[in-house]
Amino acid sequence: MRNVILYPLRGSQANLMQFCDLKTAGPSNQWNWITAFDGDPAVVSEMIAGFTSRQGVDYDPIRDHFVMWEKGPNVWAIKPPEGNPTPTTGWTVTRLTAVTSPAPPDAWEESQSGTHGKWKYAPDLDAFVGVIRPTQGEVWIYKPAGWQDPRI
Repeated sequence: MRNVILYPLRGSQANLMQFCDLKTAGPSNQWNWITAFDGDPAVVSEMIAGFTSRQGVDYDPIRDHFVMWEKGPNVWAIKPPEGNPTPTTGWTVTRLTAVTSPAPPDAWEESQSGTHGKWKYAPDLDAFVGVIRPTQGEVWIYKPAGWQDPRI
């Protein structure tokens, strides 16, 4: 079950995202910077290098991790570490493979400022919906690995 809210917000090369720990909800609860990521160092480096703070993030309740996407074919899983309160280190990053094709374009329309809230988990599809070209109504459906049609 999701116990944190994750927000991509580039503070520096070391601080890319903030989270709010829902296990310690209350007036003194604050946003915390994620200060270190775990996982394959090459994958973590690739995610950090491509990070622009324009990504969209939503939670996948079936696979119990956050899924982040900005544009193009790269989709990332981000899993918080165990602990109470949730630690600022040890967040696991994994590159996910898109099982849908073709991959969306790796560029923005001039009028587009980023994915931000235009990346949502659709529970009735067990898939994510991302807006590619908002002025044309074009979307991309990302089906996670192991996806099965939830209507069956």
